[in-house]
Amino acid sequence: IAIKLRSWKWLLVLAWPTIPLLLALTGLIWIFPRYFLLTIPGFSLITAAPLALTFSWMERFQPSVRDGLKISFALMLLLFTAYPALPYALTGKNAIDAGYVPPPKDPLYYFKRPGLAVPSYYHGQVKETWRWLEDKISEHCRLATMDSRLYYLKEGNPKYFLMLDGREAWPLYFVDDPKAVSELLASLNVTYIYDSPAGRIPLWSDLPLTMYLGSPYLPEAYNPLPNGVAGTIYSVGYGRPPVVDENSLPIAFSYLGWRWNVTDSYATVSTISELEDRALSDLSWLSIATPTVVNLTITYLDRGVGHDDINYLNKYANRWIEGYHIIRKSGTDSVATTSLILLPSVELGYVNLGLHSHRDPLTILKLHAEPLEVDGRCFYTNLTGSFTNQTSPPTLTIYLPLLEGGERISIWAESHGAKVSLEIFEGVVYPWERTGWWLNHSMLARDPELPVMGGEDPSIVGWKAPADVNFVTAMAVLWDEYTGDERLDLTLEIGDARTFTTRPLPPNLLIRRSDVFSETLITRSSTKTFTALTVTPSLYNDATVVENLTLSLFEETCFLNIKVYDLKSLSLLDPPSGLLYRAVYVEASQGLGERAEVANLTATIKVDLDWLRDQCVNLEDLNLYVYNDGWRRLEPADTYRANGYLYFKVNLPSNTVVAVVARFNNYPILLLGGLCFITALPLIIALSKRLYPRLTSR
Repeated sequence: IAIKLRSWKWLLVLAWPTIPLLLALTGLIWIFPRYFLLTIPGFSLITAAPLALTFSWMERFQPSVRDGLKISFALMLLLFTAYPALPYALTGKNAIDAGYVPPPKDPLYYFKRPGLAVPSYYHGQVKETWRWLEDKISEHCRLATMDSRLYYLKEGNPKYFLMLDGREAWPLYFVDDPKAVSELLASLNVTYIYDSPAGRIPLWSDLPLTMYLGSPYLPEAYNPLPNGVAGTIYSVGYGRPPVVDENSLPIAFSYLGWRWNVTDSYATVSTISELEDRALSDLSWLSIATPTVVNLTITYLDRGVGHDDINYLNKYANRWIEGYHIIRKSGTDSVATTSLILLPSVELGYVNLGLHSHRDPLTILKLHAEPLEVDGRCFYTNLTGSFTNQTSPPTLTIYLPLLEGGERISIWAESHGAKVSLEIFEGVVYPWERTGWWLNHSMLARDPELPVMGGEDPSIVGWKAPADVNFVTAMAVLWDEYTGDERLDLTLEIGDARTFTTRPLPPNLLIRRSDVFSETLITRSSTKTFTALTVTPSLYNDATVVENLTLSLFEETCFLNIKVYDLKSLSLLDPPSGLLYRAVYVEASQGLGERAEVANLTATIKVDLDWLRDQCVNLEDLNLYVYNDGWRRLEPADTYRANGYLYFKVNLPSNTVVAVVARFNNYPILLLGGLCFITALPLIIALSKRLYPRLTSR
């Protein structure tokens, strides 16, 4: 070491970069990138000290031309390697994590607004947002954010903030129920969440609560700009708007796109029509809690002409399904009502609707949302086996969740001797469609096939939904005479390779969304309770390494969600030594935020033999590891080869990560590299002897 520590100040400088290590020793499991900002000045001093000493030595040294060239080459090599490498290694992640302001989508945005200075416009809106928070945040209230510009609020007093990348927010990374998230934030005295572009570091997407921003439990509170360059503020907890019925499920409104008229005696809210403001007319949103299939009733004033579209937001694909429902006005100035059925997604627990008025605004007087309770109709999470004779012919209607497109659906029925058919229709079959629904909706699948009307124990196995279909309705049709004693036992399974990926939630172990290679979701529902089931993830996802799974539960259930995560990396875990092929995590739940207690889990994991050959890995060098406060070897119960794959059958503990690792023997590569270097060394020396005199002579 060239630097001699002659002063105790250098001891402090050297101790400075160890601050994150000290934080880790206090029990902090995950060091957030923000903490490394504290160490950058210390590393800068340590990096600059050798250069300062070198320059000081050069001032006292009087070398010859030849020695000067040698020193110059050495310094250039040092500067171009050591000096830039250390600051980049320390600050590179912070540079990647830094957010940016997205430009407006309209390229002529600023040209249409002459005299509008871009920086002052943007920063003016940001200051307005912080000023709004300054007025709203009172004593014993806190703001949750990842934005570092805390000096805008309460003079930067830390008691008013909950940093979402800090230690206190750690439990929020393991809660995926919007109501539970709201309650946890309220227990921490958080009243608002600020989602700003400057705070959207990659860790932001690892927070489960980001999926529920804008839901009835975390509704919009303030949004100054339509394009969101200043960010959006969300309130914590549900507050019933005045036009929502007291007995209704929670309903929230977007901040923009509405005109409110609230007095002591009545309250109304109107959309902003397309003729009034084209941009704001697209921002009239509703967010409705949907624990099951929901019937939404809208009471409105029939004023004006034209029609209003109710569009459905598909959060899986982040696109609107236009024309989900249409309200036609006739200008009678009377009170009218309309109803529509809302089918929730598999796991979000709420839906977003957009109301778009083309000509005249829609004035809403009352909103009421309630679970749909009609005989002979059920949601897929709570199957029933009773037919209804309110339709002709008698039917049992099963509403399926919002589809991403490409799901495979299987339905098995035990009819107990009755003649029954299973049919799948596109769209939502409403309760008032008591007959002739087959004329209004396209039939996508049926068993038995026509012209046979019905048969015993029909089944539809592995039917794949078209990519452009988001809503389907399954129906069991009774073709015998209805007596009321019929009983149908149903089992339904939906599987899909998700493109709307979430992230695993193992207890106290943070696996980032960027680690996920693919996600397989399998839903099993039945009219009979079960404690064990076997599923085949590879049937739904070609990219998964899990061929099949067998789960045993501690308690009986009629419904189970199974998620299989294939992990390409373990960024926050030190993987076992070797080359990681794939890691796997299996998650089971009985609903939104309700973890299922798994007693036993048996999986068959496959490894591509072509990958082994490409990586020059022998079969005996392939090992399985399981994580439980550290990695340990996992011995497979069985191993076999078939169809170009190597299969491992393993018994797994629940809530753990399994990694397939190839023990990589790098001695041949090191030997080859050393041989190449020894071979090239004489050539380099000879070339240097030829070039060096020419350079010095010049």
